[in-house]
Amino acid sequence: MKPACLVMIPGLLLAACSSQQPQPQAPAHTCDADAQAQSEACRRWITALPAGMDTHWHMIGRVAIVSGAHSGNARIEWQQQDAQHYQVLLSAPLTRQSWQLSVGGGEAVIRGLPEGARHGTDAAALLHAATGWDIPLRAMPYWLRGRPAPDMAVSQYRFAADGRLLGLMQNGWNIEFSPGAQWPSRIHAIQGENRVRLVVDKWSAAQ
Repeated sequence: MKPACLVMIPGLLLAACSSQQPQPQAPAHTCDADAQAQSEACRRWITALPAGMDTHWHMIGRVAIVSGAHSGNARIEWQQQDAQHYQVLLSAPLTRQSWQLSVGGGEAVIRGLPEGARHGTDAAALLHAATGWDIPLRAMPYWLRGRPAPDMAVSQYRFAADGRLLGLMQNGWNIEFSPGAQWPSRIHAIQGENRVRLVVDKWSAAQ
């Protein structure tokens, strides 16, 4: 199956975000994941990071994605109900195309493709087959809230002087957070040729 035409839009939003985004705040402390090498401050800040997943939240924003030869940008709505159930709606204003990824009960469904809905058990693999994008969907509900995902190796943490997490290297991805009022206002994740840049416009409780 060919990737959806949504990904054929040039990196318009990616360029716009790059020109408008302020320089990320330089971390005051870089903490290695090796507990023996950590300072007392690093151990304290890492221990204080939230361990669970926030549920019943809704995020609206803009996302730009590059996965090798495939790139695209879209409006994004992410609605998290619980640890196993979430829904992602993406829409490309230039092509007026939109599609919806629904995950829950061990099944993922993508709707809005020309050939109709597609079903699978692996949401990330299903999204890649449909769009060509390589996105770590299992980690995204945590990264969107500015924290590391559990059960994935972290090799580095980057903290501000007040202990806020500004970035980390996890599962081969380098993630940067731009702090907002409560949760990140921007997230930038890179792994080789894969890049995800997301700008949050609104946080709210899930409907």
